[in-house]
Amino acid sequence: MFWKDFFISSEKYFLPTEDKTYFVFTDATEIYGQNNKNVKKIFQKHFSWPFSTLMRFEMFSTIKWQLNHCHYLFSINASSLFVDQISAHVLPSGTDDGLVATVHPAFWKTDVKYVGYERNSMSRACIEQGKGTHYFMAAFHGGESYTYLKMVHTLKAKIDEDLSNGFIASWNDESHLNHYLIDKYPRILHPGYCYPEGWTIPFKPKLIILNKLKYGGYEYLRDTST
Repeated sequence: MFWKDFFISSEKYFLPTEDKTYFVFTDATEIYGQNNKNVKKIFQKHFSWPFSTLMRFEMFSTIKWQLNHCHYLFSINASSLFVDQISAHVLPSGTDDGLVATVHPAFWKTDVKYVGYERNSMSRACIEQGKGTHYFMAAFHGGESYTYLKMVHTLKAKIDEDLSNGFIASWNDESHLNHYLIDKYPRILHPGYCYPEGWTIPFKPKLIILNKLKYGGYEYLRDTST
């Protein structure tokens, strides 16, 4: 549903001078531009909510050998639309621990005591009170391929451990991402890189997170009946 506009906007605005390869995880039989050599359609069986997002790192790990050929990797939600130029300044440098993360638009001015960290000690994503400086959104993050795939391996294992204990973190993969970054120094992007459609926050929109209510709502898109 979202892929065509995502692809067209990315080609125009996201690192437009760089060679990009798109790895599209989908159960669709056909997608826009699938004959483009830079579009790789990866079959992914449908997961009901919340596994469609929780298993993000599991999905990535299935094609790690393909991903390893890239210099940089970015995970970007399908319901995203690039609306302004994003150049190489978003890429991590030697002082960024090789990772990139975006401050969550709902928590950019919230005291860290009240952000959405997982606090239950049953979870491998648990962050103790008093720790952390930012709450990051999982919709747009990335890094150097080696460093990013190391994170993928670690988070997959922690999510698997939670599941084996019958526990799902409060914000799914996002909780685990924030736990991983708690002692890292990623390149930090402002909330304009995950700007929710219809919101008003004091940042220039770079990437819009589309309002799913316009497309049938969360329940319809997540198809929780299956």
